[in-house]
Amino acid sequence: MTMGQICGEFEIDLPAVQDDGSRVDWVDPLTGVVVRVNQFTYNFLKSCATREDYITDRTPVVEAVFRALLGAGNRPMSPIELATRIDRPAEHIMRALSGRTIFKGIRPYHPE
Repeated sequence: MTMGQICGEFEIDLPAVQDDGSRVDWVDPLTGVVVRVNQFTYNFLKSCATREDYITDRTPVVEAVFRALLGAGNRPMSPIELATRIDRPAEHIMRALSGRTIFKGIRPYHPE
């Protein structure tokens, strides 16, 4: 995560965060899957990623998609799921992610 993808209260402590190897159970609210994560990731997923101002109508579409993916614990999401999460048309999202330029490492998955 970079400084721009996290909330203000976490940005202050980010440089001091060290992974001491301890893990906490986080339950994905959509899938029910339990994942072991470090304390910082747990705090981010429980607090920051669920805030209403984390993704707004002013957040650029690629940034909004990136934040939605982070907030979903990096779980793959369909264009429809992303559209629901970031309140943008699925076609707009696909157009932004399907160009020649790859932004933030995000590319649509095309099964063969």
